Amino acid sequence: MTAAVAGAHLTGAARLRPHARPVVGSFKLTRASERTLINLPFTCAPDPAPQFRLIPMNSPVVHPHPASLLRLPISGLRLSAWWVLCLTVLAPLPPAVAAEAPVPGAPGSPAPEPAHPAPIPLWAGVAPGSEGKQAEKEQVTNKLWEGIHYISVTNIHQPTLTPYLPAKDKATGAAIIVAPGGGHTNLAIDTEGYNVAQWLADHGIGAFVLKYRLARAPGSTYSVAKESLADAQRAVRLVRSRAAGWGLRADAVGVLGFSAGGEVVALAAAQRDAIDRDAADPVDRQGSRPSFQVLIYPGNARSISPDAGSPAAFMVSASDDKAISDSVAELYLRFHKADVPVEMHVFASGAHGFGLGNFKSTLPVAWPGLLVTWLGDRGFTGKK
Repeated sequence: MTAAVAGAHLTGAARLRPHARPVVGSFKLTRASERTLINLPFTCAPDPAPQFRLIPMNSPVVHPHPASLLRLPISGLRLSAWWVLCLTVLAPLPPAVAAEAPVPGAPGSPAPEPAHPAPIPLWAGVAPGSEGKQAEKEQVTNKLWEGIHYISVTNIHQPTLTPYLPAKDKATGAAIIVAPGGGHTNLAIDTEGYNVAQWLADHGIGAFVLKYRLARAPGSTYSVAKESLADAQRAVRLVRSRAAGWGLRADAVGVLGFSAGGEVVALAAAQRDAIDRDAADPVDRQGSRPSFQVLIYPGNARSISPDAGSPAAFMVSASDDKAISDSVAELYLRFHKADVPVEMHVFASGAHGFGLGNFKSTLPVAWPGLLVTWLGDRGFTGKK
């Protein structure tokens, strides 16, 4: 195999391996005299014929199709690293365009929502406070925050619950409503939503991802204490109203929130509501205070004031999450002083936004299993 680079033909043995995305990187080629011939970033794109092609990153051409990697040792020249080249036989390069096309997965680029079960509208008709906004579409994009890539959803005006139900032979009867975080501007719908719900369902817990309205999204007219809270309360009522049909216990419906989502579900857990058994809407005949609360690096933790009637709490944070860890420790003490059953786990590392903790070796991957154990210890799993 050959590749033309800097006017010379280079030869060598090739080793291929599949790659799911266009290859992006950089290379530097020097002669023995240490004179640099090439030093530029590149990406890989298809070419009309099976050959190697290096495309500088400032080229407008970036192709979204899968590619393969070719590693090529070069003789006669000294490389500062292996050549990483691209071998494709997919299609001709599209004609150049005036603006650079976004790299798939690049922060800010549009993204499809990950595959998930069909969502259930939270409200019958228009959600209170969202009148006139039904035609506005949700915005789904790629986000990169503190090294964590996630799918972001914002501009939410039609709140939903997405159900993840366990197999009947695994079902424990417990249910958890999952509220993703995102600073009340967006929702980390995969890393703190669908992925978490799927894990819970795989371990026998009915899980429901809550798309709630966002108080700090651009142009938002909502507030955390009104519309976001109302969505969380409605979610608890909705799950309880259908618990029997889903094989769940109405007295074991809890809430789990990450970061800003933790603030929302803690607000729901703090509210005492009068249950109207004669309400016209059967959903409204249910209580909205959850059976338990799970607060994962919760936002605004210093504002949470538990009392003796507060639901039992399970809390998780990382010691190196400087903005959160101290306030979570203080919250633990407030739960303890109010005689509320509480369990807290502070991991040495993980910072903020680790979700399930399963995409990096230094993250606290153990907490979901500890949660399942806690639910059993508190009597929220199993038949009653």
